[in-house]
Amino acid sequence: MKLAANSFPRSVALLTAFTAIAAIIGPAAGAARTRTPGPSAPTSLAATASTQTTISVKWTTSGTRLPKGYGLYRDGTSVGSTTNTSYTFAGLACGMRYTLAVDAYDNSGRRSSKVSITASTAACPDTQPPVVPSGLTTSAIAQTSVKLSWAATTDNVGVAGYNLYRNGANVGSTTTTSYTFNGLVCGTTYTLSLSAFDAAGNESDNQYATTTEKTNACTPPPADTQAPTTPGSFAASGSNGTSISVSWAPSTDNVGVTGYTVYREGSSVGATGGTSYTYSGLTCGNIYTLAVDAIDAAGNR
Repeated sequence: MKLAANSFPRSVALLTAFTAIAAIIGPAAGAARTRTPGPSAPTSLAATASTQTTISVKWTTSGTRLPKGYGLYRDGTSVGSTTNTSYTFAGLACGMRYTLAVDAYDNSGRRSSKVSITASTAACPDTQPPVVPSGLTTSAIAQTSVKLSWAATTDNVGVAGYNLYRNGANVGSTTTTSYTFNGLVCGTTYTLSLSAFDAAGNESDNQYATTTEKTNACTPPPADTQAPTTPGSFAASGSNGTSISVSWAPSTDNVGVTGYTVYREGSSVGATGGTSYTYSGLTCGNIYTLAVDAIDAAGNR
């Protein structure tokens, strides 16, 4: 292309104008542009602890470029940010499962993809007592014992056992559905009741699980027909003009000796609970026949 001599300056001016415009609008279409990458997503997100209202998590930074911070999300909703690699989500409900997520962001506001886990808070406290036991029945009634049985009851978590009461006083517990009250008095009416309890210590109301029962009538003991043994070593221990003192070894009995009767010349002249006696009102110089025997509560001698 040939330019007229007077057109060269005009061509230089046009080239200068195009260069200035190119500098303003940037590289020509199709030219490659260099972009700074955003932060890498955190890795190894894991729950480290939980309570009834909190879940603690931690994660690891990835990539060579350190992020400015981390965004925190609970069930898809942003709940804040942190510059640490751990966080505790608070204000949660007990016994609930949550989706927890973290992403990284840089100074330019660019964010990585989210990494997430699901975790649960600790179970809610158990405040519900078991259902009151029902179906109380008594059996094996004896003079000193009564067996109480009932139907197994239920609880929102689980029944741990049953407390037993006699006339309102706790006398024991069991994990089965029957219990024998021992040490009772024959011919006596008792109020027997029970309650169910769970592992949290919640107890059902025992006043509704109550029955009354009377032990069998007392049976008279067999008649005591056995006499005490004869007192031993019976001998005079001293005398004067009008009295003679005697003593003896104690007798034994299958039930118990209640006392001794003393005799003079075959006739009863007194009784004592001890093992000695003094005969008085005697005549000086006379010889007397003295005797003693033992007696029990049944009158056996």
